[in-house]
Amino acid sequence: MRPMLGADLDRAVCCLLAVPRPLWPEQATRLIAAAQVADRYRKRTRQPHPQFGNGSVIDAAQRFPAVPLPRPGDPAYYHALAEFLRVYLSQRGHHNS
Repeated sequence: MRPMLGADLDRAVCCLLAVPRPLWPEQATRLIAAAQVADRYRKRTRQPHPQFGNGSVIDAAQRFPAVPLPRPGDPAYYHALAEFLRVYLSQRGHHNS
C-alpha cells in the first residue's frame, strides 16, 4: 500500500462514516486490503488495478460508499479517523507492506 497522505485519511473517514459505527473496523479492514491488493497489482503489472486503482487508500476508496467530508471540528471525523488508524496500525504490526 502506498504511504497515506491527508487526503487518503479524509476519504477513509468518509467511507467509515457511510456505514454504521459497529461496522467501522470491517470497513477499514476492507479499504486497507483493497489498497494493498491494488498496490501489489500495480507493482507486478505496472498498471493500476482495474477496480481499486493505484495502491493508495484514496484510489481504493472510490469503490466504497462514502459521505461528504464532515465540517472541521466534527467529533465524528475524529472518531472515524481514530478507528481507521487503529485498524491500520494493528495490521502494520502484523504485516510490513
